[in-house]
Parts: sequence; C-alpha cells; structure tokens
Amino acid sequence: MYQIYSKNDQWVFSQKGVVKFEGSLKDIVKSAIVYGIEFNELEIAVDTMIKNDHNAAEFGMFKSFIFSFNKKVDHIH
Repeated sequence: MYQIYSKNDQWVFSQKGVVKFEGSLKDIVKSAIVYGIEFNELEIAVDTMIKNDHNAAEFGMFKSFIFSFNKKVDHIH
C-alpha cells in the first residue's frame, strides 16, 4: 500500500504505486508521517533495509512496516 525506496541518491514515498513525494530521507520521513506512518515504523524499516542491503520498504494498510526488498527502479544517467 505504501512504500519508501531509494532512487538515484534520492528517496521516494509512494502510495499504491503513485509517487507522492521525492527528496532526501529526512523529507520522505516527514511526508510519510503526514500520511500517518509513525516514526518508529519508519526507523525499523530503514534499519531493516540497511541490514539486508535492500533499497525499499513496504508498509501495509494499517501503516505498519511489513518487509524490505530490492525494488527495480529506473536510474537517470
């Protein structure tokens, strides 16, 4: 339902596959909080992403972190 992921040294926050915000990780955290995702859920997600060398995290409809994964993203050259 909600995702955060890194792309080209930027971060993206999306809802149902639609990009809502792009920017620094700090910007994305602020934006996700506006959508009701709690800071501790974001912190766990980012820690899990780092631990598993993943670039994305999935949050469910109740805005809780579910899992991290590697998302294929288009890179700008």
